[in-house]
Parts: sequence; C-alpha cells; structure tokens
Amino acid sequence: MHGLAEHIAMAAHLAQRGISTPRAAINPLRRAAALSRVPNNLKTDPIATIPFRTTPARLPPHPGESPSDLLTGINASVQRLKTPGSPVTVATWRYLATAAAITSDINHKLILSLARRLEELNENRSVPKFDEAVTTAAKASREWRSVVKYWNELPGYFGHPDSAAATDASDLIIRLGRLVYRDPDWRPSPRSSYRVKPLDVLAPTPYQVREISAAPLKVLDACNTIARDRRLASNDAAIVWAIEKYNQTPEQRLWWHGHAAPLFKRYKLAETKGTKAAVALGHAIESISSLKPSEDAPLVAREAAAGFPTPIEHLLSSARTPQQESRRNQQSPPASRGRRK
Repeated sequence: MHGLAEHIAMAAHLAQRGISTPRAAINPLRRAAALSRVPNNLKTDPIATIPFRTTPARLPPHPGESPSDLLTGINASVQRLKTPGSPVTVATWRYLATAAAITSDINHKLILSLARRLEELNENRSVPKFDEAVTTAAKASREWRSVVKYWNELPGYFGHPDSAAATDASDLIIRLGRLVYRDPDWRPSPRSSYRVKPLDVLAPTPYQVREISAAPLKVLDACNTIARDRRLASNDAAIVWAIEKYNQTPEQRLWWHGHAAPLFKRYKLAETKGTKAAVALGHAIESISSLKPSEDAPLVAREAAAGFPTPIEHLLSSARTPQQESRRNQQSPPASRGRRK
C-alpha cells in the first residue's frame, strides 16, 4: 500500500502540472495517497476499482429495422468483434476473412454513396476528402479479397463455424447491407439485389451523412481488429497446408515453418490499407462544415494513425486547446541562460 501511495501521489503531481481537465483529480488523488498510507481500518476504501468494459449483448437482425436500429446493431456487432473471445478455429479464421472482404466491399459502396450525396448537398469542402476516403476504402477492400483468395486455395472444407465471432460477423454483413441496399430484408446471396438506395433516402441531410459515416468508420476498425490476429491465423493456415502435403508424401518431414509468411503479409497489408482508410474517412467526416465536430471520427482516426498504446504525454498535448497551450507557455518560466564569459 505504501508503494501504491507513492504512485498515487506522483499521479496527483502530474495532474497538477497538466491541463484543466486532469486538475480536477488533484484533491481526490492526494486524499487517496494519504489514506493509503494509514492502516487498513478505514470505513471507506481510498480507491474505487474501475469496472471493465462489458461486452454488449448480441442484437439479432430482424426485418424492417429502421436506420437508427441498423446503426445500433452495427455498433454492437463491432464492439463484440473487438472483444477478445475464445480460441478461434481454422474454419472461423476463414469465415472472418471472408466476412471482412464482404463488409469492406459494402463499406466502399457506402462511402461512395455518401460522397455523391455530399455533392448533391453542395458540401463542396467535404467532397474531395470523401473522394480520398473512397479511394483508400477501395484499396482496403482489394487487400481483403487477396486474403480470402489465399484461404480459398487451401485444401479441405472446414464447414460453417459455430462461434460467436462468426455470428457477429454475419450480423454485421446483414445490417451493413440493409443500410446500403434497397431491399429491407437483404442477405448476402447470389440472388440478392445489390441496387443501392436512392441517395436522398440514404442520407437526406448533412447531419444524416455524418451520422451514417460513423458506421463505415467503425467497420474499418473491426476489420483491422481481425487483421491484427494475423499471426495466429497465418500459423493455423500453414499447419493445414503442411498436413495436406504430409498426407500426399508421408515420407517427408512435417514442416510448416516459413509457410505462414505469405498470408501474414496479406493480413498486414489489409490492416495498413484499412488504417489509411479510417484516417481518411475520419478527416472527411470532420470536414463537413455545417455540422459540429463528430465525436467518433477523431478518436478512431487518431487511434488508427498513432497506434496503441499511445504515450500519455502525446495524448495530453493533443487534448490541449490553443488557448490552453498559450496560457501554459505564458505561465512557464523562461529557460535559464548561462552566464556570459
């Protein structure tokens, strides 16, 4: 407890030297540091535990959902896909890669539709940035198709996976498709209609453009999460390849090391292109002049650009407004200069 008190006191000291928001924590931190030093006979605990983020419950898609319901369901599926779950099987790796490719393709169509809608609404300042987001989203979609092509070239059929991650990915495909396509009961199928909604129905006003743009931004984040597990996915694919080769030629040694690299590189390229697409789309959303700044766009874009974890001093400096930075510089004493000889 004494060591913990030292750390709390240091946190209070750092908060005192920071911006206005952390300064509100100075007194509670100092109180917690003081209480942590005394014997454990207090009526109240000096520090309260922070609850972990809970995984939202699954929201199964149903016919006739409103655009608001679709966005809520998309957000729930994305959060569930980003939550670490049970170990994933080879069948699930393949299914998740296929789902990422399908959602990336729909995502590209959605961003393109929003860009054309902004042209109709004369949001000329935002159109070039959305066009850039369209280009980067198309590149991300192309890389995911490359990942799926590699999986499809592997021997054997692994069946439809019975896992929560596969179910969440399926829900995400269905809802994202129903957000973009005219058929309110759309499902991915060769016989499904892929006619896009009229632009004025998809997003009647710039506000709806901003609101809907949060969906492809979060979908890009979910696809990047799938790509980050590339080491496990690539190793499993390499083992499948090695077992098939061993069954054909049993006299050879079972060896899979080195065969994971091609798929690993494709996953990495998919994440790199997806990160660029997320950053471009985040900047595009922020450029819509007739709206207040979006809360989701800068957070996801900055996360994608900076990576995680980000050094705390970078987060604090980026959170300061120009007025706070100017006031801080005025309050800081000038650097001491050495005596002239």
